[in-house]
Amino acid sequence: MPAKQTPTDMFIQFASLQIDLTGVLLLSILKNTGLSVRGGLMWLIHWVELYQSGGCVGLAAGGTEYLALSTLNGLPQIPNVGDKGLIAREDFFSTMVTTGASDAWARRRTPFFPPMPLAAPHLVFYARRNVSTTTAPVYCRVGYTTTHLEAKEYAEVAEVWAFV
Repeated sequence: MPAKQTPTDMFIQFASLQIDLTGVLLLSILKNTGLSVRGGLMWLIHWVELYQSGGCVGLAAGGTEYLALSTLNGLPQIPNVGDKGLIAREDFFSTMVTTGASDAWARRRTPFFPPMPLAAPHLVFYARRNVSTTTAPVYCRVGYTTTHLEAKEYAEVAEVWAFV
């Protein structure tokens, strides 16, 4: 009898997170992935989108909105580039206001080529505004496929995420 095959994705899947950000608080939301480094599966992240409805129009003059996706939960501040566990981060400034229909959204897509391997048990979406005149929600969408994680690949994935 053949060994049981773990399914992999042929087409891209989506993981979405939303925070109803009010005021100038640092908020986060956790999404379980169902993965573990020794679980035999990993996500290959092809891109991450960070965006908000209302665009930068809702930010008061001099306002900034910070959005980040990480593998670490309970951080006291928005993770920075170079911090362990950071997948993507974008800062939106009130001076980014544009004209026309694009005012409705402020959006940034971070592509990964080759895809970023992920075997973390959860994703954490962080959001903070320093000044605000809006309560517009913020969103994160991850485009990924699932694939096998062989024992020999464990060390490589652990190296990407500074587990070693």
